[in-house]
Amino acid sequence: MPITCEERINSPRITQGTDRVSIERQFVIKGTASYADALDALDSAAGASFTIGTGSTSVDYARQEISIEPESEDMWNGSARYGSNDATGGGSGEVGDSSYSFDTGGGSQHITQTSTWTSYPGTSSGSPDFDGAIEFDGQNVNGVDVVIPQYQWSETHIKSAASISDSYKQTVAGLTGKVNNASFKGFAAGSVLFLGASGTRTGTEKWSVTYKFAYSPNQSNLSVGSITGITKQGWQYLWVLWEDQAGTDQILKAPKAVYVHTIYESGDFSNLSL
Repeated sequence: MPITCEERINSPRITQGTDRVSIERQFVIKGTASYADALDALDSAAGASFTIGTGSTSVDYARQEISIEPESEDMWNGSARYGSNDATGGGSGEVGDSSYSFDTGGGSQHITQTSTWTSYPGTSSGSPDFDGAIEFDGQNVNGVDVVIPQYQWSETHIKSAASISDSYKQTVAGLTGKVNNASFKGFAAGSVLFLGASGTRTGTEKWSVTYKFAYSPNQSNLSVGSITGITKQGWQYLWVLWEDQAGTDQILKAPKAVYVHTIYESGDFSNLSL
């Protein structure tokens, strides 16, 4: 199915101010699930400028930015903004400039066991030893959702139009959802997850690209009951296989094995050129 990019019927919207004109055009892109391909289609359809008027009275307004957002699996909403009759474009910042923001709000994880607990027996028979299992209901270890350390940040870089090639866009798309295979910005391998990037082109010379990351610390020498020496990278997934263990008057649960899964593939973040 070919990729199409068509302007919507109610487009463009033109706003006239006392000292400026702003124009917004709306598009619909169909036929691709790829962010990079959809953005390329919009880039081509929107053009570098938009002309108002004809002949000697016409005025060209340079494109300032483009953006897309997904509507469905293979359809995107796109917009293009224009507002400067400087053909070289404007935009805030110079090539090489960057800005940063961060959030330490934490992530969520479901745990089924702790290594430290306190019990308060209600009968003379004492408290059954669940070996750290949480919320054992007689059959299952239900566990609890907890907040875990997670540091998220974003970086916005002003890059030259020449550096944001089709090949580079594909590289960025390919690294999305991967963890660092080597130390990255001081963080150990396996601890940083790349959440993706979004870019807008200002005029014809510069791109403003925002990259998003999340950090979860690597851990070593973890213990689950009597099982010790467990190593887990930040974005690996750990779960516990429980087995029945006979208690004094009931069947209890004890950890039989611990499994650490690699969920995300690793990638070379140096290819982001940050």
